[in-house]
Amino acid sequence: MLCALQINAQDTFDEEPIVLQGIEVQASRWTRQSGFRQVKVDSLRRSQHVHENLAQLLENNTSLFIKSYGLGGLATPSFRGTGASHTQVYWEGFNINSPMLGQVDLSLIPVAATEHIYLDYGGASLQHGTGGLGGSILLDSRPEFTKRWKGYAGITSGSFGMRNVLGQVTGGDEKWQINSRFYHRAASNDFPFMNSDKEWVRTQNAAFRQLGLMQDIYFKSHLLGTFSLKSWIQETDRNIQPPITVRINNEQIEDNFFRITGAWEKSNHHSMLKLSTAWFRESLIYENPAASVRSDNEVQSFRTKARGSHRINDAWMLTGGSDFFSDRADASVYNNIMHQQRLSLFSGTEYDGTRINFSFLIRTEWVDSLFSGPLPSLGIQYKLTGLPEGSWLRTNVSRNFRALTLNENFWAAEAGRSLLPESSWSAEMGLEVRQKMYGMELHHDVSLFSNWVDNWILWRPGVPSWRPENIQQVWARGFEYAITLNHQAGAWGFIVQGSYTFTRSTSRYPVHGLDNSANRQLIFIPEHEARIDGGISFRKYSIGLSQAYVSTRYVSSDHNAWLPAYLLTDLWTGRSFAIRKSLVELRGTIKNLWDFNYQVIPNYAMPGRYAEVSLFYHFNKKP
Repeated sequence: MLCALQINAQDTFDEEPIVLQGIEVQASRWTRQSGFRQVKVDSLRRSQHVHENLAQLLENNTSLFIKSYGLGGLATPSFRGTGASHTQVYWEGFNINSPMLGQVDLSLIPVAATEHIYLDYGGASLQHGTGGLGGSILLDSRPEFTKRWKGYAGITSGSFGMRNVLGQVTGGDEKWQINSRFYHRAASNDFPFMNSDKEWVRTQNAAFRQLGLMQDIYFKSHLLGTFSLKSWIQETDRNIQPPITVRINNEQIEDNFFRITGAWEKSNHHSMLKLSTAWFRESLIYENPAASVRSDNEVQSFRTKARGSHRINDAWMLTGGSDFFSDRADASVYNNIMHQQRLSLFSGTEYDGTRINFSFLIRTEWVDSLFSGPLPSLGIQYKLTGLPEGSWLRTNVSRNFRALTLNENFWAAEAGRSLLPESSWSAEMGLEVRQKMYGMELHHDVSLFSNWVDNWILWRPGVPSWRPENIQQVWARGFEYAITLNHQAGAWGFIVQGSYTFTRSTSRYPVHGLDNSANRQLIFIPEHEARIDGGISFRKYSIGLSQAYVSTRYVSSDHNAWLPAYLLTDLWTGRSFAIRKSLVELRGTIKNLWDFNYQVIPNYAMPGRYAEVSLFYHFNKKP
């Protein structure tokens, strides 16, 4: 994507801003492990999708596959051929995966709710916690501690009753900083589609409404360190879009939460210590009036973290920490109030040399009376000669573990007692090349990965309800390639970004005697994904095009049923206006330009061509 602005690109902690005409690539430092693939979603991409949800941003700009049930519907990620519960999502360092479901609905997380987004692939997720067999997504916000107030207000209107209003104000001085955000998102989502009778009808019962408020307060003292207090409250009401085979459906969900976290951090040139704690309260109410069903679920979570590091010399650094989680769930599907507690300890070391870097970490976890055993990760990267200066070869290996969720333990007691936790061994080899040629910056990243998951858990239809089962072993392996090319020449600028992913994710053994799913691709996981987007900017104008291809996905384990491949194209354009110390942005987007008829999940309609228009006002933002 490309912004019609001239904005600062910077590493917040290390470098002075570099002014770029028309292109913005901004990211903050986070804990990076040598030898592992870790990706920052730069502020250029975030700003283009700030009015959307996290699922839409990741679907359009990363190699993750997003399983979506339609506009406003459930959307879950798949990292490297794994399932939704194998992706751990962290907000301000704390895991926000549901203790009951073990996953996160990315459609409920607005991009406006976070300022920095990072992806940790494979074993890189172990530095934050367990369970990310495929990887993890990190969301956080950080202060600048400058005497400058800034912010924005924006409104977006689009097809099918879509309307979003959002804004942010941040500022303070060298000691205090305040960051306030709000958003209101709503849509009727009454888009037309062809039903099972080959008739064009409009989607019913798919309306969506969401309201959120966030408040961050920071205080910094050279003597005492940095203190922070952050809160996030959100209310979401949505109707559940019925399958195309169902004409009437009145199902709806209320999904509300309140999250608060406080932290203290003290650091100097050699050492760092950070202590943080959090309390979450989440409620989900499901109603189906036609079936006289109502399900009330509430989870309260208390969490603490300690992190520390000490740099021995210029090359060696030691790290360590501990996590303690306590979850309490009161749900209609359980016989009693259920509790779960976790304690995790880890330690590691980092070495930064001239030609070779490596990181080693070992983690252990206790979940109630269950012990994970040692969970090691080792990553090595080597600086290559004979290639451009920024060329590194990396490799890593790691072991991970995912404990049973509350639903897997207590939804069906007889199944929960027989279930085993999932564990995995993963390995990766990659090459990263950064070079400059003919005034252009070129970045290549190639990865080969392999992940063996034992006791993979799959939910299957049963009597009287769905039941979780271990399906022995799954082998997920594949290839990833990403490329970025950008160039600036005076008032002109262009950027091209592309990626391709090949994934084979297969069950190694049959689940039972009549099962013929062994060595076949798992359902809903595409073998091929490709994305490319590019844009051109000239002074205050910009225009761009993006395309995404997703190959056939099987919807039955014997491969007798499948969904066809699809190709989506988005066209966007923008114009900015400078008003003294402020900027006004006008952006327009046409999504699914060629009106492609497709489904991501069988029998759930996806919209055809539709449009969005956004108007944003940024104050104290230089052109």
